[in-house]
Parts: sequence; structure tokens; C-alpha cells
Amino acid sequence: MAERMPFWGVGPTVGAPTACYGLAALVASLVWPSVFAIAPPRGPWPAVVAGMLLAVGVPWYAIGVRAVRKAYGADRLVTDGLYALCRHPIYAAWILFILPALGLLANSWLVLSTAVVMYALTRLFVRREEQSLEARFGELYAEYKRRTNAIFPRLPKRR
Repeated sequence: MAERMPFWGVGPTVGAPTACYGLAALVASLVWPSVFAIAPPRGPWPAVVAGMLLAVGVPWYAIGVRAVRKAYGADRLVTDGLYALCRHPIYAAWILFILPALGLLANSWLVLSTAVVMYALTRLFVRREEQSLEARFGELYAEYKRRTNAIFPRLPKRR
């Protein structure tokens, strides 16, 4: 079998620049709130939507980490649970749920755009992770890749 990629895959390669961008976006939004505001505050809707996104995203992330930790320790490919919905649920949790929630809580379209930055970086760098998995698991990973979206979840087809 091919050499294993580290447990976190390309996560640090994607996460470090995303965090830097997000922090810079937050600082800019705090310094110039009127420039980057999504909308004037009108009721609790941003906080409610952010809470709902976090209520999904944080457990999604934790479940994804737990599943991949077990699979990594057993040297097996995980393709069930959240991994049946998308190949990279840990990245998806941040891109689709957690970062948008933080953007809404900050009331900043610039902070909200951090999710777009992370998505672009993930698409750019995740190829290394996928090549490593395909080299390690061969046709099993290739078939999984054919039937499962990378980031955006999709219900598996019934057989």
C-alpha cells in the first residue's frame, strides 16, 4: 500500500490561510463595520440562522473527525455515515455551516466570504489528499469518488 497521508490530510494547508483571511476579514469588519455589514440589524434572524448552522455544523464536524479517526487507526477507508453524503465532511462542515454562521454572527459579508476562500483552497489542495487515498485504496476509492460528491452533500442513490 502507498504511504499514508497525515491524519489531518491537507487540512492545515487549507486551514492556515483560511484562518488568516478570516481573521483579517474580522478585523476589517470591526474597523469599518458600515462598509462590510451584510445589512442593518433587523431582529434576531441572523443569530437564529447562525445558531441553526452551528447546531448542524459543529456536530457534523465532530462526527466526521471521529469517523475518520477510527478509520485511520484501523487503516481502512470510511465511506459510510457522513462520508456516504460527501467525501470530505470535515471540510464541508466548515465551508457550509461553521464559517457562514460566523459571518452572520459578525454581520459581515467579508467574514462570510471566508467560506468561499476555504472552498477554493480546499478544491485546489484536496487533490493531493484524494491522490493519496486512491494510491492507498485503489479501485475502492475510485468507485467511492465516482458516486460521492467532494464537498456538497448528496443523498446516496438507492440500489
